[in-house]
Amino acid sequence: MAQLSTSLPPQPKPPADHKTPGFSSEAITQIQASTGFRLYSPEQIEMLGPDRLPPREQKQLRETMHWINHFIMQPHRGLGRPGVVCPYVKFSLDASIFYLSIANLENPNKYDEIFSIMHTHAQIFSQMKPNSGPLENLRVLMVLVPNGKDHVLSHPELSKRLKTEMMEQDVTVGQFFPTLNPVKYLKSKFFPDQPPFCMYTMRRFIRSDWMFIHGEPEWREVYRDKFGDPPELEQGFTL
Repeated sequence: MAQLSTSLPPQPKPPADHKTPGFSSEAITQIQASTGFRLYSPEQIEMLGPDRLPPREQKQLRETMHWINHFIMQPHRGLGRPGVVCPYVKFSLDASIFYLSIANLENPNKYDEIFSIMHTHAQIFSQMKPNSGPLENLRVLMVLVPNGKDHVLSHPELSKRLKTEMMEQDVTVGQFFPTLNPVKYLKSKFFPDQPPFCMYTMRRFIRSDWMFIHGEPEWREVYRDKFGDPPELEQGFTL
């Protein structure tokens, strides 16, 4: 998700002892029963034992959290600004409304399956609490696709279609693939440290996302329907 390396408007930071609902244990159980996907908070990942999850999936979750903690949550001189690589993720983690899910593809050589997976996760994301108030926009759901193939999932037209469909559901999707260089999208000198495997992030589509939708007419139309005309730029970004 190229937007992770971009500064965001100030977000409310919850008190250190504040815990937002996210998903109750009952909701997670119901989601797994109805969709087949299990959600994990960072705290739960730390406590996973061999009886709770296959070793390979434990390793994938822990590798992801290591990448988040040692890169995404750290400052970087290449950013050209102070602070961590992604303030958005930091706020989400501080508010305890950050979850991970693992989605293994039956056929990694085709893109079609990813549409179904992401639409299902968009429905899951819509159930995350809080769904109103100042912390609503800090919810994050990360979808890990360990057996995904970069060259398949980064298909330009299909990726654009997926993101358009997600925006229509009030979700902004970002993609992190091991060989995807976001510099060409952001026109930036900052090249983020790449994740251990393919993954997507989902957060709420918000008014300040105009900076990321400007480069695509379809995205501008979705934005206009939800928020009105975006500011004019000489050159826009793509997600």
